[in-house]
Amino acid sequence: MSGTIDWNALAAQAQANFNATGSWYISTPSTTPPATPVAGVASTIGSGADSFILLLSEDAWQGDAQYTVSVDGVQVGGMQTAHATHGSSDDSVTVLGNWAAGLHSVRVAFLNDAYGGTPTTDRNLYLDGASYHGSALPNATAALLSTGAAGFGFTVIPPVIPPAVTPTTATIGSGAGTLVLMLSEDAYQGDAQYTVSVDGVQVGGIQTAHASHAAGQHDTLNVLGNWAPGPHSVSVNFLNDAYGGTAATDRNLYLDSASFHGATVAGSTATMLSAGPASFSFTEPTPVISGSISTTLGSGANSIVLKLSEDAYNGDAQYTVAVDGVQIGGVQSVHASHAAGQDDTLTLHGTWGPGQHFVNVTFLNDAFGGSATADRNMYLDGATFDGVAVPGSVKPLLSAGTAGFSFGQPVNTPAPGGLVPVQAGYTLVMQDDFSHGYDHSHWGDPFPLPWANGPSSNGAYIWDSTSVGVRSNEMQVTMTQEADGWHTTGFNSFRAGVGIHFGTVDFDAKVEAAKGTAAAFLMWPMTDTWPPEIDMLETPNNQAMHTLHYGSGSADAVIQFGGPDPSQWHHYQLTWLPNIVEVRADGVVTASWNYGIPDVAMGFGALGVVGGPGDGWMGGAPDASTPPLVTVHLDNVVMAQWNGIA
Repeated sequence: MSGTIDWNALAAQAQANFNATGSWYISTPSTTPPATPVAGVASTIGSGADSFILLLSEDAWQGDAQYTVSVDGVQVGGMQTAHATHGSSDDSVTVLGNWAAGLHSVRVAFLNDAYGGTPTTDRNLYLDGASYHGSALPNATAALLSTGAAGFGFTVIPPVIPPAVTPTTATIGSGAGTLVLMLSEDAYQGDAQYTVSVDGVQVGGIQTAHASHAAGQHDTLNVLGNWAPGPHSVSVNFLNDAYGGTAATDRNLYLDSASFHGATVAGSTATMLSAGPASFSFTEPTPVISGSISTTLGSGANSIVLKLSEDAYNGDAQYTVAVDGVQIGGVQSVHASHAAGQDDTLTLHGTWGPGQHFVNVTFLNDAFGGSATADRNMYLDGATFDGVAVPGSVKPLLSAGTAGFSFGQPVNTPAPGGLVPVQAGYTLVMQDDFSHGYDHSHWGDPFPLPWANGPSSNGAYIWDSTSVGVRSNEMQVTMTQEADGWHTTGFNSFRAGVGIHFGTVDFDAKVEAAKGTAAAFLMWPMTDTWPPEIDMLETPNNQAMHTLHYGSGSADAVIQFGGPDPSQWHHYQLTWLPNIVEVRADGVVTASWNYGIPDVAMGFGALGVVGGPGDGWMGGAPDASTPPLVTVHLDNVVMAQWNGIA
């Protein structure tokens, strides 16, 4: 201070301060500029589906004001800290909870009052307001200038239970097809309204929902139309959204499901909480021609008649047919329903001389929609040749591929002669006509060496390395019935380190036919790690079967049937390239795959197989008709590497 002191004025000021605060002091002008106001912060405490909001501020001094919040006497969260400068902004605190209907009390308790003797050295807390569901609450303001609590109340109103309604059923549009929509709503100040469009064209006018979503009800709307085969888009457009600030005052529309031809349409559920469209699509299948048809192809003195049927799905099954490797006619379509016991009749005319001839039926357009009723299949239900039923001509085609059978009498052909030359573009890797016995540099040791002889995985036979050898200048694998059961074995060039990574394999083979026995001529990975596997020829039930294993699951194998009688000598050739695996018998393609192509080095081998009672794929176990010695014959093996691979 400077100048003359007015002691009377100072005494009067001190007395006034004591009367107001209980403390003796006098105020002097401050030379410190006022602090910069602090902005408010937003926070959330508690948990639950309901909430109210507190607005608070403070006078900070030597730290912020601290407080707790309690509802109905129970503290929510921990100790809170104020930040906003009073008169400048507010903290916003959202308090969550699950409160029953009725009145509830709130207390805000100021914990850490402090006072330094002047208005600028005073810590205070202010409750500046509160709101519940967007509405300000009365009596929710207070200045807490000392430690203590301020309180107010709020009321939870019981939810309004919508009156019972009766779901409606309506039909819009016209046509032979029916798309069924199931819809419901949350009603508020009126019902939800919407339109329906198919392929961008509105069907009918504005529709009104009635069924209560909360009550689990559904309106049914039948949408009629004449839709062409193929996919179609549907749009349900919610028109009149409304919101009153709470879950109980909110108009919404729900598309609960759609069905077409009695099947639920995938992706046909939607929750529409605001105005706008929800979309999905459905597919009109290609019409199925019911009943049977008869078709005649070719010309000649002989005739073979095929009976065929299908499971239709999104169109009919299509196929081609070939005799002795020559396709007759173009692509054919099946019309007869397998489930209804119907058959199409396909008559093939030709002049086929003495001997055995081979028919291959190739299913072209398999399709699967995820269920047994959405699966396109084809069935070869039998065949006759010149009026006589052909054995082995009943075959299901449940996936794209070829089923084959033979007709006519087989000719007991002699062993083909000699080693075939290597084609241009390939390099010879190994050839063996077995004129010098069992060559271990080509084949290594027979299975199961170097492991001990022992039972097979199906328990029907014993692996016995003595069951392979060279006799009569050919390799032979035997299946023999011994005192302790059946014995057989196998061999493979990978055991001698001989293999190819794409190329060709030629060999001559025949497998004696017997109940419960079979052979396999196969390509096996050089690493002895399965998969993959190419079975150029397997002989269950004396049929020529060909299998490509390209994955570890049972579904990752594709089986094709077709080829000459395996119990007679035939020349077989595998062509294995990056884009195709193809098997030929006597120059005629009997199996072909263009996917799942193995891309690892593999060796060639053969083995015998004896069936157990559960091995239905090969006709079960041997019986009294099975001779005690069944022989697999192999000769003239040539392996060549394709020059397109290093």
